[in-house]
Amino acid sequence: RASRSMPFISKTYNVNFIAMATRIMLGLPQPSVTIQPIDMDCVASKVPVFSFSRLKNSDPRLGVEMQSTGEVACFGQNQYEAFLKA
Repeated sequence: RASRSMPFISKTYNVNFIAMATRIMLGLPQPSVTIQPIDMDCVASKVPVFSFSRLKNSDPRLGVEMQSTGEVACFGQNQYEAFLKA
Protein backbone atom coordinates (compact mmCIF):
# COMPACT_ATOMS: atom_id res chain seq x y z
CA ARG A 1 0.00 0.00 0.00
CA ALA A 2 1.34 3.36 -1.03
CA SER A 3 0.03 5.09 2.12
CA ARG A 4 2.61 3.19 4.18
CA SER A 5 5.27 2.37 1.61
CA MET A 6 5.95 5.86 0.26
CA PRO A 7 6.82 7.43 3.65
CA PHE A 8 9.06 4.42 4.39
CA ILE A 9 10.87 4.69 1.05
CA SER A 10 11.17 8.47 1.48
CA LYS A 11 12.80 8.02 4.88
CA THR A 12 15.05 5.22 3.62
CA TYR A 13 16.43 7.30 0.74
CA ASN A 14 16.11 10.67 2.53
CA VAL A 15 14.06 12.02 -0.40
CA ASN A 16 10.53 13.40 0.00
CA PHE A 17 8.85 11.44 -2.78
CA ILE A 18 5.38 12.66 -1.71
CA ALA A 19 6.33 16.32 -2.22
CA MET A 20 8.11 15.41 -5.44
CA ALA A 21 5.05 13.61 -6.84
CA THR A 22 2.78 16.48 -5.80
CA ARG A 23 4.97 19.02 -7.64
CA ILE A 24 4.98 16.83 -10.76
CA MET A 25 1.17 16.39 -10.69
CA LEU A 26 0.75 20.17 -10.36
CA GLY A 27 3.04 20.75 -13.32
CA LEU A 28 5.64 22.55 -11.21
CA PRO A 29 9.34 22.21 -11.98
CA GLN A 30 11.03 19.31 -10.22
CA PRO A 31 14.82 19.19 -9.98
CA SER A 32 16.46 15.85 -10.72
CA VAL A 33 17.28 13.68 -7.74
CA THR A 34 20.06 11.11 -7.85
CA ILE A 35 19.59 8.09 -5.63
CA GLN A 36 22.55 5.82 -4.96
CA PRO A 37 21.36 2.86 -2.84
CA ILE A 38 24.87 1.47 -2.70
CA ASP A 39 25.98 4.56 -0.72
CA MET A 40 23.48 4.04 2.10
CA ASP A 41 24.82 3.77 5.66
CA CYS A 42 22.08 1.39 6.79
CA VAL A 43 19.71 -1.36 5.72
CA ALA A 44 15.95 -0.82 5.91
CA SER A 45 13.47 -3.59 6.71
CA LYS A 46 9.68 -3.45 6.57
CA VAL A 47 7.93 -6.42 8.18
CA PRO A 48 4.22 -7.29 8.56
CA VAL A 49 2.78 -7.73 12.06
CA PHE A 50 0.45 -10.65 12.66
CA SER A 51 -1.42 -10.20 15.94
CA PHE A 52 -3.80 -13.14 15.85
CA SER A 53 -5.13 -12.33 19.33
CA ARG A 54 -6.74 -9.18 17.85
CA LEU A 55 -8.26 -11.02 14.89
CA LYS A 56 -11.30 -12.87 16.20
CA ASN A 57 -11.82 -16.33 14.70
CA SER A 58 -8.64 -16.12 12.66
CA ASP A 59 -6.59 -19.18 11.86
CA PRO A 60 -2.95 -18.73 12.96
CA ARG A 61 -1.86 -20.73 9.89
CA LEU A 62 -1.30 -18.05 7.28
CA GLY A 63 -3.27 -18.32 4.09
CA VAL A 64 -3.26 -16.33 0.89
CA GLU A 65 -4.77 -13.27 2.60
CA MET A 66 -2.13 -13.30 5.40
CA GLN A 67 -4.34 -11.26 7.81
CA SER A 68 -1.70 -8.69 8.71
CA THR A 69 -2.73 -6.02 11.23
CA GLY A 70 0.11 -3.64 10.54
CA GLU A 71 3.73 -3.20 9.65
CA VAL A 72 6.89 -2.22 11.43
CA ALA A 73 9.89 -0.59 9.77
CA CYS A 74 13.40 -0.62 11.20
CA PHE A 75 16.90 0.31 10.18
CA GLY A 76 20.13 -1.53 11.00
CA GLN A 77 23.78 -1.83 10.09
CA ASN A 78 23.01 -5.02 8.13
CA GLN A 79 19.95 -6.99 7.05
CA TYR A 80 20.07 -9.20 10.14
CA GLU A 81 20.06 -6.29 12.58
CA ALA A 82 17.27 -4.49 10.70
CA PHE A 83 15.10 -7.62 10.65
CA LEU A 84 15.72 -8.43 14.32
CA LYS A 85 14.75 -4.90 15.34
CA ALA A 86 11.51 -5.27 13.43
